[in-house]
Amino acid sequence: MKTTKKLLVLCLIAVMGVVAVMPSTFSWFDHSGTRTGNNMRYERDGLPISVGTVTMETKKLTMDPDNPNELYYDAKGLKVPTGNPITSDTVNYKSGNNQYTQYYRTTFTNTSTTADAYVNFYLTNYTNVPNMYLGTIYPTITEKNQAGQASATTKAYNKVRVYFQDKAVNGWASKDKYVAYTTDGSTWQNDPVANNTGREEMEEAAIQDDGNTTWYYDVPSDTKSFYFYTEEQAAKSDDGWYRTTEVNNLSPKTGYYIDGSKSGYNHPTMHTYTNDKYVSIAKYYDTITISAGQRIKLTLPEDYYSGESLSFVDHATNATVNQNTGYLVAAQNVESVSGTVTTKVKGVLGDEAEVTTTLSTPETLDSVPVFLNFRIPKGTASESTVRDVVWYIRNEGNKNGQFTGTFFTK
Repeated sequence: MKTTKKLLVLCLIAVMGVVAVMPSTFSWFDHSGTRTGNNMRYERDGLPISVGTVTMETKKLTMDPDNPNELYYDAKGLKVPTGNPITSDTVNYKSGNNQYTQYYRTTFTNTSTTADAYVNFYLTNYTNVPNMYLGTIYPTITEKNQAGQASATTKAYNKVRVYFQDKAVNGWASKDKYVAYTTDGSTWQNDPVANNTGREEMEEAAIQDDGNTTWYYDVPSDTKSFYFYTEEQAAKSDDGWYRTTEVNNLSPKTGYYIDGSKSGYNHPTMHTYTNDKYVSIAKYYDTITISAGQRIKLTLPEDYYSGESLSFVDHATNATVNQNTGYLVAAQNVESVSGTVTTKVKGVLGDEAEVTTTLSTPETLDSVPVFLNFRIPKGTASESTVRDVVWYIRNEGNKNGQFTGTFFTK
């Protein structure tokens, strides 16, 4: 084989080796067609982060009267803006042959001669309806249905569940059980009252723990001290009868029990025991906002609660809960979700606590991004730098959409 042929073979082998190790996204040619994504981005890594001096102006682009959803071009083939600068507009929904896509040109001018600018452009009070798309066509092509992302607010639970057993203390087992508590350190709530007036009994758990029936009661989470007592306490003048000593440190996930007695039921000895699967809730989802076609996880994080299991009951319009995955799922192409979801926390003793989440869909969205990190180079002493972005809203929903404000950040 001649030297020239040998060199050619070696070159081909080298090229094949390079191609073989290239990532799968590599291509010798640019891809055609429309690209979609969340927004338009310009990479700013390695670029100086400076702000420049920027002004902004947005105008609607003229639509072709013979083809209402196409842009009108003048004799030079240029897109023609129309009217005065705007900061708000309404886009009709798709119905028959009406115009349901509106195009805009936003012009940014950097008057600084020393600093480039990087701007993020947003719309405010943007109508949140299904199938209303926001996109750009120059200098890049993007498109997104801008429904607000599902979100949740949390709230601290205002109760703590205390558990109690009357373990091996004669006379307690046959009596109704109560908890007295104070949140200010001096005024006692649910305290012993003659004739059972104004008192709430402890609830009995569905199963027994360690062979002893367990009772529970939800005291306020800001309780400073509490004690357990029986119905006989109201009839006794001596506070020591049929009551335990005070507990001064409220502790979730803790059970309490008494055993033995001193001088006939007087101040029986108090003990504690812990179980991480007792019902305990620190925080829960108070409200959820969700739009058509979205989903959000309802399952509480581990540090929000303790218990053996969670279950959900929805009383919602246009949304359902998947019990297997714990997701709330909004139906497709609906204008709003409303109602509530009840989350039930079940403990090892069979008792449950319930929290309620309110569901809603925002009518409008703020800070909807058209594009981010758009670079406008610095100008010169004789000329400012001008950069255009062409963007559009296409409304395939079932009612008119709008935005009522625009702004940019640097």
